[in-house]
Amino acid sequence: GISRQESHNVLHNLLITLCLTYVIMLGVLYFIITYVASKAIQPVQQLIFSAKGINDFGINSRLPLPANQDELYHLATTFNDLLKRLEINVRQQRQFTADASHEMRTPLAAIKGTLEVLIRKRRTPEQYEQKIQDVIIQTDRLSLIFDQLLQLSRLESSAITAKNEPILLAESVYKIIHMFIATDESLKARFNVSGLENAIVVADETLLERILENLISNAIKYNKSAGLVYISFDMNSMVLTIRDEGIGFSENHIAHLFDRFYRIDESRSSTIPGTGLGLSIVKKLCELQHIQITVKSILHKGTSFILTFRSM
Repeated sequence: GISRQESHNVLHNLLITLCLTYVIMLGVLYFIITYVASKAIQPVQQLIFSAKGINDFGINSRLPLPANQDELYHLATTFNDLLKRLEINVRQQRQFTADASHEMRTPLAAIKGTLEVLIRKRRTPEQYEQKIQDVIIQTDRLSLIFDQLLQLSRLESSAITAKNEPILLAESVYKIIHMFIATDESLKARFNVSGLENAIVVADETLLERILENLISNAIKYNKSAGLVYISFDMNSMVLTIRDEGIGFSENHIAHLFDRFYRIDESRSSTIPGTGLGLSIVKKLCELQHIQITVKSILHKGTSFILTFRSM
């Protein structure tokens, strides 16, 4: 017989060594994994910290982009794009509030001033009549602003839907032209209409007439005295052009032309009436009917509004 005590001792020592090694390896792996995980999650923590610092007053801040273009990089880029859109919307809302307050304050101040002048002393009936007419004009301006704001609100809330059916373009154009001629006996603008024979476009007739009314009204208001208003249609490209020979404007205004309450300085400082909401309504109505609208203008030579309709 051979004693197995030595073999037993060797196996026992090996078991103790393996257990100690296992415990030590677990401890080492724990610290290594903790360190690696903290380094891996550090970009996420930076994104969370940066996102917490963004509020209404710091909406122009952006999340830092990780060095590696991995999933976190694409996530941060997506959030930055979202923040950019939110910043634009917040800026537009603030600008809208300021512009709306300004536009409404002007007629209200005029009405208040007129009434204050009237009560200072007795005046002749003719003077009272003149001042009352001034108050009515300012009241009409306020009413127009409220009506146009209501139209914009309904358009932005999708409360209006477009029919998008084939209509004769000539009927709508001549209907708007005759309306301007009938309502303004002193109208000096002349109209040059071409290419509308048998022209058929896909649109909502009522909404299209609103667009034409606004664009032709602008062409009349900002035209030169007794200037021509050109209305032409190209059947091949399905393009309707409304052009005037008026004051025009520089290219840097085109990007903001459809913003609410935006009016070019040359027109704002003049006696030309307007609220700066008409083209915003036109833009929304065009989007609703899938009509592309573009603008071309040359200072002191005229402006062209170009409507591109869908092919039938």
